[in-house]
Amino acid sequence: IKAQQSSMSKVYMLLSLLIVAFAVVVVPVFFPPYSLSIKYFIPLAIYGFGVCQYLLYCNYLFYYGQNKTIMYITFSSSLIHLVLSLFLTKYSLMCTAFIYVITQIYIVAFIRFKSNEIIRLKLK
Repeated sequence: IKAQQSSMSKVYMLLSLLIVAFAVVVVPVFFPPYSLSIKYFIPLAIYGFGVCQYLLYCNYLFYYGQNKTIMYITFSSSLIHLVLSLFLTKYSLMCTAFIYVITQIYIVAFIRFKSNEIIRLKLK
């Protein structure tokens, strides 16, 4: 399972990097009015990588019937996202992009921890 997790994480990382590289090259050439938006691609690509990690580890929790665990972690993440949005979005659009990154790091950390815990218990 660890080898599968590692290989999938590498694929997700590569895809995230390719998307950013593609956007940096393509947007200024074909969509010049949107060139200023390129700076948002990096935090949003990190967020996208986090979503892929979340889905990878959620599959293990779904398989072992840990739906409530996923619900509690996801709901608490949405509350953190709400509070951060209320206080930080007024400062800049970049803050908004990084709120997504922060809450995704939180959710992936807890989902991964619980997933690895369940896998250890079930595979004994």
